[in-house]
Amino acid sequence: SDFAGYNLYRSVKSGSDYFPLNGTTPLTDPYFSDIYIIYGTKYYYVVKAVDTSQNESYASQEVTAIPRIYGDFDNSHAVNLLDLDYLYDYWLLNDCGQTEDIDIDDNCTVNFVEFSEMAENWLKQ
Repeated sequence: SDFAGYNLYRSVKSGSDYFPLNGTTPLTDPYFSDIYIIYGTKYYYVVKAVDTSQNESYASQEVTAIPRIYGDFDNSHAVNLLDLDYLYDYWLLNDCGQTEDIDIDDNCTVNFVEFSEMAENWLKQ
C-alpha cells in the first residue's frame, strides 16, 4: 500500500558503480528510454522498488544491453558501405530465421522499412 515506484540504475561495470537514471522521483511507468548512451558500450542495469518513505528494496537481477545503431551490422559504430552490402545480401529474403536480427517490423522480410531506418541513421552521422 505504500509502493511509490521504481528506481532504475545503470553502470558500465558489472555489480557496482550504479548511477540513478531517474533522479529522485521514482518511476511509475514500466517503460523507460535510456537516451544518454554511447553506441557499442556495454551497460548494466538494476531496478529497485521504492516506498513512499523513499526506502528501497534490494536490487533486481542485473541485466545488460549494448546499444547499437540500426544498420551498423559490422559493429564499427557507424553505418557504412559494408553495412549496405550486408543489408543487400538479405534484401527481400523472406526467411524469419535468417532475417531475425535485422528485421525491424517482424514480417520476416528485409524491405523498405529496414532500408529507410538504415538510411536515416546513415544521414545522422
